[in-house]
Amino acid sequence: MNAIAPRHATSIAATPPAAPRLSSIVNHAMQHALNPVIGRGAYGDDDPGFRPSPPLLAPAEWAEAQRAADALDAMMSPVTPALVAAWLIPVNLASRNPQTPEQFAMRAAAIAEIVGDLPAAAFTAEARRNLGTGFFPAADDVRNAVGPVAMEWARQRDALRRLHQAEAAQSPRGSAEERAETMEERKAYGALNRATIEAMKDELASKQRKGEPIKPNHLSPTQRIAAYRAMGQHAVADAIAAHHATTAA
Repeated sequence: MNAIAPRHATSIAATPPAAPRLSSIVNHAMQHALNPVIGRGAYGDDDPGFRPSPPLLAPAEWAEAQRAADALDAMMSPVTPALVAAWLIPVNLASRNPQTPEQFAMRAAAIAEIVGDLPAAAFTAEARRNLGTGFFPAADDVRNAVGPVAMEWARQRDALRRLHQAEAAQSPRGSAEERAETMEERKAYGALNRATIEAMKDELASKQRKGEPIKPNHLSPTQRIAAYRAMGQHAVADAIAAHHATTAA
């Protein structure tokens, strides 16, 4: 084995590191970014579904999302040729077509060049067991074994980055001093928006069970007001509320 790669060159972790832990509020916002559409296809193949507004987060929560994205970025440092070679050593020894030291060196170097975009932290003993072909792997086999973990880290990192960028673009009433609502009110609007979405889903499911006709994208005045307030469009929400109060009277 030492003729193929030095034992001290690098070490292989048993499992990949865990993704950064998030508070429930930041995790909820990230899930919105990962799955931004609800009910797509409910009314046919051309139905785009409903896209709820992402929750509004406090500055400290935006900072938490940014730190988590930075941590995921660090976890995705690219793999080195030495680590790829060390990762492949047990595979070669257990394969049905073990490579000679010269063959192993050439094939490991070629594989490392092709999969060099994958993160080093994803090259674990757990991922190595996903190869399972019994033969010395090709570069595609290595990517298929390691790639899913790397893809999930990238999805979470990109979702958190989008949240950070969205916060920078949001200024519903100018500066913080000019905004009338408190942080507690903003969180309450987000909670109301989430409750509205769940109520809509329950109503849709109930009508489907009863066989009643369903009107696509229908929102009650209360639901529209909650949605616009969650997006920070308070003038629109106030206008809808005033109109609804007039017509109801």
